[in-house]
Amino acid sequence: MGTSLGACVFSIVTMYHKWDANPVTIIYGAELEPVSTVPFPAVTICPLIKSRIEVFNLTQAYETLSRNISLDEQSVRMLRALAHVCPFIKNWKEFKDSSKEDIVFDLRTMVHSLKSLMVLCWWRSSVVPCESIMMERLVDDGICYTFNSLALHEIYRVDQISPDFLNFSNIAPQSDWIRDYGYRPGAGLNAYPNLPLTNGLISGVIVVSLARQIDYEPLCTGTYTGFKLAVHTPDEVAWTDDRFYRLDKLTTLMLDLSPKVTRASKKLRNLSPFRRNCYFSDERSLRFFKLYNQINCVAECISNYTLTKCGCVKFSMPRATNTKVCDASKIDCYQNSFLALYEMMVRANLAGVKFHSCNCMPSCSSVDYGVAISHDVFNYHDFPVELDFATNGVDPSLVMVSFKDRNYASMLRREMLGINQAIAELGGLFTLLLGASMLSLAEIVYYCCIRWLRRERPKRIKIVGAYVPPSRGHRIQVRVDPWAKRQRVSH
Repeated sequence: MGTSLGACVFSIVTMYHKWDANPVTIIYGAELEPVSTVPFPAVTICPLIKSRIEVFNLTQAYETLSRNISLDEQSVRMLRALAHVCPFIKNWKEFKDSSKEDIVFDLRTMVHSLKSLMVLCWWRSSVVPCESIMMERLVDDGICYTFNSLALHEIYRVDQISPDFLNFSNIAPQSDWIRDYGYRPGAGLNAYPNLPLTNGLISGVIVVSLARQIDYEPLCTGTYTGFKLAVHTPDEVAWTDDRFYRLDKLTTLMLDLSPKVTRASKKLRNLSPFRRNCYFSDERSLRFFKLYNQINCVAECISNYTLTKCGCVKFSMPRATNTKVCDASKIDCYQNSFLALYEMMVRANLAGVKFHSCNCMPSCSSVDYGVAISHDVFNYHDFPVELDFATNGVDPSLVMVSFKDRNYASMLRREMLGINQAIAELGGLFTLLLGASMLSLAEIVYYCCIRWLRRERPKRIKIVGAYVPPSRGHRIQVRVDPWAKRQRVSH
């Protein structure tokens, strides 16, 4: 009996420590869900050509400087602005401190317009004007164009963020989707962010982009040509520095998506964020973003760390209006601060301790997209839709994005042990090791803690000359008067 009781106690303690170490578990959902329940991802396209040759000729500027001839003031400004988005300029040009840079304005002056970059947009089997679905955005690579992103005022806090992030045309309607709850009831097929109706290109997006050959600048991007693509959730900012796909010139890039959806049980809100190791979107307040997600949190953390180390931030980092933007002389500083922050994160993980500087835990409810990539040559002469552009001197590229399957298996983040599971686990241990059940435990508790409080002591009853059997459940003391017996005998 003692051995069984010890084994039972040991099993209960082990189960408690397991729950205490990780009170949350992730399981597969009960059923497959259609892809129409998740938003189509935001697709951000960034041209690797950063300047129109009519505005600024980088090769000519390089040749001028190599002959020890000074550039005019406007060319110097353009060159300093390009240094932030052209990784190879700093290899042949050293910059000094300057307060005359207006990086965002100069980049917008040099970049190609949306109409000249994208000649065909296709959504849900219909050709649509690119201006009706693509929006300008300020990202790491400068000015890029995004499909299916939330409106800027729904991503950023407009009273905190710099106007540099907001001064773009906005064609996105009011959002019908929230990360923690999905689409609102009754949103319909035309809800925003756009949702896929099914798999395949019948419910996908196709974009044909152009790059002028005279604008290629190996001094800016090296041998890379074409475009960068980033696939991300509509409520996240695009990271085009380290999370992107390449679309080369005269190439077809096909992206087949598989959604990775994790939903959270409402009961998780009863646990603290540090116990469940995640945040709901309305739990943690960010300074520059309206709703919490891990990507936006890390972007804000990097900005704060860079400001501390360099006294300024990169032009694309979230910042306030009065925050100083790093000029071209501080490029190495903000790049090194980015690497230093990640180095501290990795060291903390290797040491088995939590990195509290950012505290950017994952979102309890998340949507991510697995991407399968395939390439092919773009034979634009045989393209089934007429392309309205002059073929001389341009290199077209084609990107196609669609879902791979009609259904997906979602995940559910919930408590590892709810009340029902705890009762079942304890009952199984008692039955296995003690031959008892939860009812047996309830009886023990009852008799040890409750029963003795309910015991009643009856009053002593004096009974003369009679025998009264004791009532069940009570102890009765009977006293018989011996004189009464003698009196009966004498009579």
